[in-house]
Amino acid sequence: MGPEDLDRFAELLADEDGISVCPVTMDLGHLHSIAPSELLEPFYVRLDHTATRMVYPQAAAEMRLLAQQVRNMSPEQILRVQTWSRCLYETLYHAIIFLSHDPFADSWQSVRIEIDPVNRRRGNREERVLGIMLFAWMMAWSAKQPFVTVEGIHTPDHPFVRNFVSAEGVVLSDLIRPNLHWPSSRESVGLQIADLAATIVHQAATQLSDATGAVSRFGKLMRSSHYGFARGPGLISPLPAPATEEATAVPYQPLFDVMQKRRR
Repeated sequence: MGPEDLDRFAELLADEDGISVCPVTMDLGHLHSIAPSELLEPFYVRLDHTATRMVYPQAAAEMRLLAQQVRNMSPEQILRVQTWSRCLYETLYHAIIFLSHDPFADSWQSVRIEIDPVNRRRGNREERVLGIMLFAWMMAWSAKQPFVTVEGIHTPDHPFVRNFVSAEGVVLSDLIRPNLHWPSSRESVGLQIADLAATIVHQAATQLSDATGAVSRFGKLMRSSHYGFARGPGLISPLPAPATEEATAVPYQPLFDVMQKRRR
């Protein structure tokens, strides 16, 4: 697709009320001086420690197996799995709030979550690890920023509430596990649309200038997003330090600015 085609695509999405674009961009530029082993070692240690805290032998054995599977993955694979998980968290968080009122309420009768796999072999290590780590990360993130339901919309008879909410809150296992699929992008129109949106975000996040129209195109696309302009392209970092988040955001100021000008 050429630039004009991507412009028309961004405008098309912006005209559709039932679409919410939630990009997630993992910035690795500030990690050039950190070895992958140093970056991921705390993560490995936490997994090992979790296995020792399991009460039942079977659970402990499963956690030890997971820890070994994670150590057998490349750093790129681990970061990709983390980014996938964050994408799903952001998508669900915003869809629950902004796409639950009529005429979108009935869409929660049937949920389908699709991930475009890098490894086409079914049951590969990334799929197995994501199937477990997805819930661990989402539970941790939702503890800090819980999924929000809206009084007056999420009533007891609402499909989302009936299907996925208990007295304790949103039941992630019911919402995600049976609805997670790994189709080829050739087979899924949804993934093809997501690929085009990701292309626009990637071009803007890597060029950070409007010499080719990349930043303006990003602004058009993000009219379809419920992100505030301060979220930019959904920046995340594998490092938890708040200072890192601020430093990471500085180069992306053109994207924040164009989002502020082109609010939804």
